[in-house]
Amino acid sequence: TDITPLRPEIPEIGELVNDFISAAERAARAGFDGVKLCAGGSYLIAQFISPFANKRADQYGGSLKNRARFMSEILKGIRAALGPDFSILCRLTPMEFDMEEGLILEEGLRVAQIAQECGADAIDIVPYGRNVHHLPTSALPPGYLAGLAQAVKAQVDIPVMVSGRITMEAGEKILSEKSADFIVIGAGLIADPELVIKVAGGRFKQIRPCIVCNVCWGADRGYHSPDLSLRCTVNPLVGKERESELMPAEKPKRILIIGSGPAGLEAAWVAASRGHKVILEESSDRLAPLLHVAAMPPYKEAIRELITYYEGEMARLGVEVHLKTRATVATVKESRPDGVIIATGSTP
Repeated sequence: TDITPLRPEIPEIGELVNDFISAAERAARAGFDGVKLCAGGSYLIAQFISPFANKRADQYGGSLKNRARFMSEILKGIRAALGPDFSILCRLTPMEFDMEEGLILEEGLRVAQIAQECGADAIDIVPYGRNVHHLPTSALPPGYLAGLAQAVKAQVDIPVMVSGRITMEAGEKILSEKSADFIVIGAGLIADPELVIKVAGGRFKQIRPCIVCNVCWGADRGYHSPDLSLRCTVNPLVGKERESELMPAEKPKRILIIGSGPAGLEAAWVAASRGHKVILEESSDRLAPLLHVAAMPPYKEAIRELITYYEGEMARLGVEVHLKTRATVATVKESRPDGVIIATGSTP
């Protein structure tokens, strides 16, 4: 685990409580209707709650009531400062997975009740543990936190929210089975910011799927993005929407794209979306041949969903697809394109 237990002195704890309250007051002055208190995962408030991290022997350690005292003082302070109409959401970890001396579910459910008693308007569920982090991997099934949310919902009278690889199908299942009152989507909206609009309009096949690669999570830590800007493997426009807005082409052209890997397919999608006539040539007998290989290992079904998405978009946008066609100088000249994009793929 990456928990580094902190040992703030009593006066410092009071200062920290006031800091949280002041932050909520600034949010209210800025026009926000509410705040979410992050008391889950391995963040500071969660470290106070966790018996694994909290080894204090004063009024902020030992019993569950003492370990939850820091959270309680913050919640009560925000409510007292901003009144009954200001919304306070509280993100909690109901249990810590695979951690000796970690928070058990029985205590986690009581923490949710304490949060409600101290002024929280809703509970948001987030996982944490030695092998289960805040962000899901593709080995975890969509909606994998539904059971935890349902357990919390049975113990509180306020709405319960849940995240955790929420796909369209998983979200509908969670809501229909009343496992939670709200679903929370993060990475899925980075992959496709229009996800909710498309679902509302019944355009399910046009949803660009998240492949659970977690590049978006690593971007702000410099893992995949030296400039710390947001990244997405399947949505190259993310974070660059203003300068990369897809405007209709002033003069539609005939564009030949050679290669139907991710780069070729995305180039075809962009060009066709702008109104160009697009011809896509692929030497294999199917689109995105290496993506089919990438989708073969266990837990990589989301990549197959990405292939299906691109196949649907090529048909919807009228892209002229030529399979088993190897481009040569002669065939390019024969196509008489205004422009050629060479996207012949990578070598695995």
